[in-house]
Amino acid sequence: MNCTVEGCGNSYRKCRGNVGFRLHGYPVKRPEVCEQWKQFSGWSGNLTNAKICSHHFKPDDYFHQTSSTSPQAPVLLQDAVPSVGGCPRWQQQQRGNQPLLECFFIRFL
Repeated sequence: MNCTVEGCGNSYRKCRGNVGFRLHGYPVKRPEVCEQWKQFSGWSGNLTNAKICSHHFKPDDYFHQTSSTSPQAPVLLQDAVPSVGGCPRWQQQQRGNQPLLECFFIRFL
């Protein structure tokens, strides 16, 4: 599975070892929020398996559950909209004559 944000090359296979990396499905049951996701990503394809990676969300877009028995993974808030552009610097690749993208990386701890 790949992130559908234009210019982002993140995928589950490439990023599975990164702490906090997630792929979030489009919120198709919330049309207003889903439309904002589509506008941000530039995605116009089928939404059934479309995903946006966690690098495009701010830490405030997550609910951090706490448990006395075991740590819980952060949960994306229902109304969260991706707002962080770019892709991780380590993910940059030069393809042909195209310049490298200006990217940045946000890690969630």
